[in-house]
Amino acid sequence: MNVSSSSHKTTARIAGFTFLFYIAAGITSMQLASESPTVDLLLLLQSFPPLCLE
Repeated sequence: MNVSSSSHKTTARIAGFTFLFYIAAGITSMQLASESPTVDLLLLLQSFPPLCLE
């Protein structure tokens, strides 16, 4: 296995995890009450996966 192949796998795994995390945080924040401080944290966490994928 060469370096290029393993780095593509690693990048794909990171992208997959961040995408699933983004979806889970979004659905959870929609299900919770809008006044909850947890929603604010989830909304903040939702901004990081798109930055990781850039």
